Amino acid sequence: MRSPAEKIAYHRHQTRWAWWGLALQPIAVLVMGSLNELDAMSLRGILGVSLFLLSLGCMNIGIWHYAKAKGYSNWVAALGCFNVYGLIVLLILPRRNP
Repeated sequence: MRSPAEKIAYHRHQTRWAWWGLALQPIAVLVMGSLNELDAMSLRGILGVSLFLLSLGCMNIGIWHYAKAKGYSNWVAALGCFNVYGLIVLLILPRRNP
């Protein structure tokens, strides 16, 4: 078993996934281009949507680890569903662990 300090350190280290996901989102939008001209079955459309979904997954994983590192439960980690807004709320919340 890990000590509480080791668990917190592990979760803090894993929060980098949120920042990777945040960095991937503008890249995905640039790859997709304009949504008005986007053909969903084109290579550009498939690649853009895939990158966007990957970025959402990374954000959710990172936000979950960030909530755990701050000492919050899985319910607070559900803020990952709100993407960047959930991350902002989580950044504002105080730490609950010593």
